Amino acid sequence: MSQETQEWLNFYTLQSRAVWHTDEQLQKVANTIYNGPIPMEDVRSRLFGWQPLRGDLTSTATIITPTGVESVTLTDERRITIMRPPLALGPDDGGEILGVFKSGYKAHPYDKWLLENVSHILDDTLGIYSAGLLKGGAQAWVQVTVPDWIKTPSGVVFKPNLLCVTSFDGSIATTYKRTIRNAVCDNTMRAAMGEAGKAYKVKHSRYSDLKIMEAREALDIVHATATDFEAEVERLNAITVTDKQWNDFVNAHTPVTKEDGSALSKRSLTMATNKQAELNLLWNHDQRVTPWKNTAWGVVQAVNTHAHHIQSVRGMTRDERIMTSTIEGKFDNLDADTMKTLEGVLAAA
Repeated sequence: MSQETQEWLNFYTLQSRAVWHTDEQLQKVANTIYNGPIPMEDVRSRLFGWQPLRGDLTSTATIITPTGVESVTLTDERRITIMRPPLALGPDDGGEILGVFKSGYKAHPYDKWLLENVSHILDDTLGIYSAGLLKGGAQAWVQVTVPDWIKTPSGVVFKPNLLCVTSFDGSIATTYKRTIRNAVCDNTMRAAMGEAGKAYKVKHSRYSDLKIMEAREALDIVHATATDFEAEVERLNAITVTDKQWNDFVNAHTPVTKEDGSALSKRSLTMATNKQAELNLLWNHDQRVTPWKNTAWGVVQAVNTHAHHIQSVRGMTRDERIMTSTIEGKFDNLDADTMKTLEGVLAAA
């Protein structure tokens, strides 16, 4: 089963409501869209009801002996493989090697690290609204949030989240971090645009463990995220960005020349010019951005929306790219880089 298909996204992600990849026909069988919070037991039984298999790294070699040609098995005890067992995700699943690591690697089973541990961090007012598997089961996430949308004085509607992610392929440490879900475009954003978002990480080492109280204090948990994000939104809406400054920002964010002023290749110039045109269209005409045009928040909203919904995608579906980028923190970096570039433009004005 490929993680790059609509079938995968519809069967192995659970959502509290229909999202980008929801397919009406597939949902008649998958039935993975819920009308409200997702029961923890459903996440456990439908996604995380399996444990990874661990084994020594082995390979087969052909050697010539005095009596002929023989095949021998070679074992490297310094390296291990982490594998999803056959039939873990259904009758057509033959299993899959998820990663190869040094012997000190410690797998963090999804059931314990994304459900059991999260249940100790959270309070009774929060519920699971999204959970899933990516990359053939090599990455997983659970996202929890408050039941009701919050609206800022400037009209931004959002929900604060706790995003909990881990992997069996070495791509990410087990991480618990604060994020924001933006209602107007269903984007994932960071709570504080201009600084590193709070996160609690646990490496996959043999001594790894989750210190619950330390995690709670590091994250400030979901409710504090709402307060922080609302203050950030109002701060950015109070910063004026003229159309000229927007144009300067677009040129700095997506330059049409190299750093030394020399010309880009024809292909690179075409891509940069197209991206600038797409950003300008969002700034001037798209309802996901125009209510906040000529503000710093409008700039963040334009760039983030472009990355989620317009930017070209290669090697995977847009939906998988969005999910993968979210759990790997790429949208966090995007929001911070956007603000850094904008601050440079405003300081030069």
